[in-house]
Amino acid sequence: MENQKFFATAVVSLLLLFTISVSVLTQDADSLFSQGFEFLESGQYEQAGDAFRQVIQLDPQYRYAHYNLGIALQQSGRYQEAVEAFREAVRLDPEDPDAHNSLGYNLYNIGNTSEAITYYKQAIALDPEYSLSYYNLGLAYQTLGNYPESLAAFRRYIELVPDNPYAHYNIGYALFAMGEYLDAYYAYREAVRLNPEDVDSWFNLAYTLQNMGRHEEAIENFREVVRLDPTNTVAYNNLGVNYNALGRWTEAIEEYRKAIELKSDYALAYYNLGIALQQTGQPIEAIAAYQSSIEYDPTDPDAYYNLGNTLIEVNRYAEAIEAYREAVRIDPGYYLAYNNWGFALRRINRFDEAITILQQGIAINPDYDLAYFNLGLAFLNTGDLDAARTQHNLLLSLNPTLAADLMTEIIGYTDPALADQNDLAVTQDHALPPLEITTPPPPPEPGIFLDPQGSYRITLPEGSVKLADEDWGTELSLPNNGRLFILKIPSARFENLNKAVADVTEDLTARNATFHGESNVTAHGISGSVQLYSLVGTIDEQNENHYAYLLVSYPETNLAMLVELPVEEYNASQEWLIEFFRNPEFQ
Repeated sequence: MENQKFFATAVVSLLLLFTISVSVLTQDADSLFSQGFEFLESGQYEQAGDAFRQVIQLDPQYRYAHYNLGIALQQSGRYQEAVEAFREAVRLDPEDPDAHNSLGYNLYNIGNTSEAITYYKQAIALDPEYSLSYYNLGLAYQTLGNYPESLAAFRRYIELVPDNPYAHYNIGYALFAMGEYLDAYYAYREAVRLNPEDVDSWFNLAYTLQNMGRHEEAIENFREVVRLDPTNTVAYNNLGVNYNALGRWTEAIEEYRKAIELKSDYALAYYNLGIALQQTGQPIEAIAAYQSSIEYDPTDPDAYYNLGNTLIEVNRYAEAIEAYREAVRIDPGYYLAYNNWGFALRRINRFDEAITILQQGIAINPDYDLAYFNLGLAFLNTGDLDAARTQHNLLLSLNPTLAADLMTEIIGYTDPALADQNDLAVTQDHALPPLEITTPPPPPEPGIFLDPQGSYRITLPEGSVKLADEDWGTELSLPNNGRLFILKIPSARFENLNKAVADVTEDLTARNATFHGESNVTAHGISGSVQLYSLVGTIDEQNENHYAYLLVSYPETNLAMLVELPVEEYNASQEWLIEFFRNPEFQ
């Protein structure tokens, strides 16, 4: 109707020229077309579109006007309108490969990828040498995840245009997605040869080498990425990943911190930093890194899992349990988290809960051997030897070595009800009596122990006498026939507090000490942890007597102590023990 109105106006205005020449109309359309083309070439797309619309009003069959209107709209990002213009161009000239290719391109840009492929193929059918349609066809198949067809299209493209670096890049992309890493490597290498300033090509070349296990070469190529783009946070993160793979943890930490400096909410870099810190014996710092990772991405179950594992390293079992709980909330199939959750519950004597959690993990993965081992120990903790033996039998076919270890525990089991009167007083759930915080009067004229580095001082119980100074620390006597070992940190044996706690725990475990639980204590505002063990014999001598060991540490400091008491003296020592653990003063 618009065309009819336009021509009616023209007739009225030219009333005396009642015979309007068709050639004049064509001449006007051509003039407007040329004007539109000039606008198009100069990037004035709005004006170009207006000119081509006027041409179409003069001559609706002017196919190039429809085509160039589509180009103007396309360049303005108005893809839906461009589709309609190109559809009309194809209708007017169904043999034009350019129109089919452009229609396909704009359909692709509005998300109609499958229909776009149809028009790319029609363009190729009309002109088998039409290189641009092969390129666009490759991208469309790539978008649909059809990498073999994408690869075929790009390979045909480089037969026609061999020196396009982006085609080689996309060939590498398809090959990588298909798991053909070596061929992908060669494709990306060709891409960077043709365009050595392209960051994406260098990045994908490095990432392919990383996935091939060629970490030294990957590092070299990621270095090229950050040379070209010093703000590329992902490249710094991946540098860290490759240093991790080579066991070069300190360098990995440096790269992760560069990534975080550039992007303070980079959850993955915090996660990877946590792993590297864990590997270098820095669990407190690793915990902080995992917590930051969770802060910026609370949906990652692995971050909660690794947080839980690191909390176990520093014997913070209650917090570890909450981390594992969150991991399985996010991923209900996370059987590794169930296993470690059960382990943590066992360490704080919540045996029935541990059994339930471990059984849930086994239901998810019936082939996970360590879960049967931990479940057997949990049953053993409750005195259910038959159930423990059942786990041993199930474990035999999965892991004979673990099965043998579990049987050793079963054979060595002693029913607490039958333990002699010198054994530790235990409650029904086999835990030592809890340390009850009381405030008895301090002993008169106490002795003082000063840290050689001046970082703390300890008021010793009355009657304590220094017995020996060793390279690992100081040994003193305690009331009630006890001994106190104050660990020297740092020293030749103990690099830091975490190493000291880990080494002493390992020594106790090697002597088959039984862990009974953990309590918290605060000394002048500094939080501490008290772990309780029992042992037949002392830590440095085998005998038939029973001893209680309390491993005390203050994670924010360099103070760790080990208290040894005969079991029969433990209950009578509660009050002065608590006061002693609360009295260290820190500088």
